[in-house]
Amino acid sequence: LKEADWTIEREYWLQLDRSDKRVSGEDGFVILHVHYAGGWRARREERDRSLIMQLNIRHTTRKVKLAYHR
Repeated sequence: LKEADWTIEREYWLQLDRSDKRVSGEDGFVILHVHYAGGWRARREERDRSLIMQLNIRHTTRKVKLAYHR
């Protein structure tokens, strides 16, 4: 993609206080991946995040500390 076609994406990590491990991974993290309709701009204050086009929800499959802090 050319820079003019880039859109804004964000990832938000939430740690759930849950009783059922099927809802989230072993460590309780759920990841929200948000695709916004606005075009990407170098300056943050110029990025339009007023309209969400797609939202993906995922969970971790193993403890984050074990996966990334070796």
